[in-house]
Amino acid sequence: MVWLIAHDLDYETATRVNLTERSVFLELNTFFTDLKVPDTISLIQQMPRPRHIKSHLPLALLPKQLWTVKPKIVYTARNPKDVTTSYMHHYRHLHGFQGSQQDFLDAILADRLNWCPQVKHATEFWRLAENHRDYVLFLHFEDMKRNMGEVLEKVGGFFGKTLSSGQVERLEKHLSFEVMKDNKFANNQNLVSYLNEAMGRKIPDFRFMRKGQIGSYKDELPEEYVN
Repeated sequence: MVWLIAHDLDYETATRVNLTERSVFLELNTFFTDLKVPDTISLIQQMPRPRHIKSHLPLALLPKQLWTVKPKIVYTARNPKDVTTSYMHHYRHLHGFQGSQQDFLDAILADRLNWCPQVKHATEFWRLAENHRDYVLFLHFEDMKRNMGEVLEKVGGFFGKTLSSGQVERLEKHLSFEVMKDNKFANNQNLVSYLNEAMGRKIPDFRFMRKGQIGSYKDELPEEYVN
């Protein structure tokens, strides 16, 4: 979404260059230090401007230039229970976690996993967005599911772009979960394949984009953890 809007809806490049190259995941190589993961800092330095960088790092660990250069920041939050459910699948299939569901949930509640603590992570950026609306935009996953068109117009305005109703309609379809999950340039299956090969394993039927639904935690998390 952000890359396309900031690049004037350049679908030609978006269907030719993988999203992982157009928006480099800043801290990726820190989690797979024993694998031949590219140096993301070097990749970012070589990217043409305007550069798009993805990160899950908390505010305190991001570059200090956030406060001086003040680049545009788009933060997307989601119900932490749904985040936990999604992360549980990723942690098992991508990071090789072999413990039980209870082990994982206890660890995330104790803030012992990467990118924790979840709530503090989100609230820090929410406060930043409240005080610096000119360069920080705080979005909700749930709003994208309920009214993507409205979100697209908001993001467009944030980047100084005006989208026509036709452009919004086309972009909304392009970004739908049903389309994205089968889009090899955006669904991150290349990362799954790379990790499978690098680790010498095969993850049957695992898709980086699984359900994309609101409230899926209700089907997977035990009631005692939900409450």
